Amino acid sequence: QQAAVDSCTTASVDGLSRQIIAQARCIKPNAFVPLPSRPNLVIASQVFPYLELQARDRLLKVLDAKPKQKMTINSALRTVAQQYLVWRWSATKRCGVPLATPPGESNHEIGVALDIAEAGTWRPLMETQQFKWLGQSDRVHFDYKGATSANGVSTDVLAFQKLWNRNHPTDKITEDGRYSPVVEQR
Repeated sequence: QQAAVDSCTTASVDGLSRQIIAQARCIKPNAFVPLPSRPNLVIASQVFPYLELQARDRLLKVLDAKPKQKMTINSALRTVAQQYLVWRWSATKRCGVPLATPPGESNHEIGVALDIAEAGTWRPLMETQQFKWLGQSDRVHFDYKGATSANGVSTDVLAFQKLWNRNHPTDKITEDGRYSPVVEQR
């Protein structure tokens, strides 16, 4: 809560986010696979360069189809801790975040969403690979639509729950992958 009020960066939850990603990759290895480097791919410094396997493979097809066109990714995988901050900033109209879904509901958290700086340039090709442009409400955002629904269960939330229980054996919470008031409080 303090980080949401005092800053406009997710750096304060970087260590926790890295632990969540590592735990999530143990739970479901294809949920968060690394993006390999490409000469035309620029990944902003604060971005965790992971996507769900199918989304990653489709993105690589897009990139390889236009090897001389630069793509800058400003957001890809977001952990539940990061999503909490972005959501709070959106709710309070801080940090230039106009729109964000609550934690546990973001496609960024399940590795199927991207924010691309050059969205207009890439949109036609992204759409051929099953990425849906969110539209005028979020002009940089694409969701991969070829993935199966998570039914309200997020691997990153489950990873957080497992980490919490491992580190707080006398204050265990349910490990169900669902974001709840109990998870938010922790």
